[in-house]
Amino acid sequence: MESTIALEHSKRRLTTLSNFNNDCFLHAAIQLLYGTPSFIESLRSVCNPANSSTASLLLKLFAKMDDPSFNEILTPTSLRRTLQEEYPLGEQHDGHEV
Repeated sequence: MESTIALEHSKRRLTTLSNFNNDCFLHAAIQLLYGTPSFIESLRSVCNPANSSTASLLLKLFAKMDDPSFNEILTPTSLRRTLQEEYPLGEQHDGHEV
C-alpha cells in the first residue's frame, strides 16, 4: 500500500495558490500537507466528503490541485473562511489547537 501511495505522490503536479490576503503562511502549510501522502490517506479514511468541515475542504482543494485539466491559480477561499470561523482573528491559538 505504501508503494502505491508513493507512486501516486510522485505523479503530483505543482500548483500555484494565490496570495489573496497575505496568507502565504497558510499556503505553505497546504503545500506541505499536500506533499505528505500518508497525511492525505489518513484524512481520506476519517473524512466525510459531503460536509464542509476543514478536512473535507482540504481534500477538495487537494483534488483540484491533482486535476491536470485545472490550469488556473487556486484561491483556497472556502478553506480560509472556515478556518477563520473556527479560529477567529485576534485570538491566540497554538499549533496543537488547530
